Amino acid sequence: MAEPRRRLSPDDRRNELLALGAEVFGRRPYDEVRIDEIAQQAGVSRALMYHYFPDKRTFFAAVVRAENERLFQATNTPPQPGQSFFEQVRAGVLAYVRHSGEHPHGAWAAYVGIGRFDPVLRGIEESDNDR
Repeated sequence: MAEPRRRLSPDDRRNELLALGAEVFGRRPYDEVRIDEIAQQAGVSRALMYHYFPDKRTFFAAVVRAENERLFQATNTPPQPGQSFFEQVRAGVLAYVRHSGEHPHGAWAAYVGIGRFDPVLRGIEESDNDR
C-alpha cells in the first residue's frame, strides 16, 4: 500500500524518487519495472512522476547517475599525509565495499538494467571512468 501523500520540495521529491528507483531496479530487471508502480510506492501521481522524468529510460539513467555519484562521494577521499599508494588503494576499496554493503540495491542498480548497449548508460559509465 502506498504511503499517504506529503508535501516535499522538488529536490527532496526527486531524491526520494531516485532512492526508491535504486531500490526497485536493484531488486528486479529493468524490463519488469513499471513507472506506475514507482509512483504508487512513492505515493505520487503518475503525472508527477512524468513531470520529473519524461520516460522510464530517463528515470533509470537518473537513478544510475545518482547512485554513481553516491559511490564516487563515498570513495573519493583525499589521501592522508604519509599514506602509501597501497594504503590509499586499500582505503578506496574498503570504502567501496562499505558503501556497497550499506546501499546494496543502489550499488546493484548502478550496474544492471538495460545494459551497456544503451548510449545514455555508456555515456554515464565513460564519464564515471574518466572521473
